[in-house]
Formats: sequence, structure tokens, C-alpha cells
Amino acid sequence: MNREQLMSVLIAPHVTETDIRKAIELMFDVKVTGVQVVNEPGKARRFGRTAGRTQDWKKAYVSLSSGQTIDYEARAKT
Repeated sequence: MNREQLMSVLIAPHVTETDIRKAIELMFDVKVTGVQVVNEPGKARRFGRTAGRTQDWKKAYVSLSSGQTIDYEARAKT
């Protein structure tokens, strides 16, 4: 995959564990040891009298090598 595809993986709805691993390693310069993707169901909501439902979404749990961290504050300043 090229660099642009890997960057868009974190936003795209259909991704694999391998794609997430490569994107995290590219964006944050860390070593990923494992990735698990969980399908989160949407929640029931009411819109006035109408019952509705929010969209289902995916959540990725990423495990890093020991001693590795992701510093969001330092990343946002650059």
C-alpha cells in the first residue's frame, strides 16, 4: 500500500488488522505487537417521538512493544 492509502486507513470503514498496524507504525513511529478489531453496535436513540439508532462502528485495540508509547500532545504540536 502507498503512503496515502495507509494514512486514510484510520478513517476508512473497511480495514484489516494488518492495515491498522501499518498505519499506526507509519504515523506514530512505534512498533505494534498486536491489533484487535471489535464491532461496536449502535445505540438506540429517540428523535422526538421517533425511535432511531446510531450507526454501528469499529474500534481497534492496538498493543505496542514494551517501552513504546504514543504521545498525542507532542504529535499535535508538530
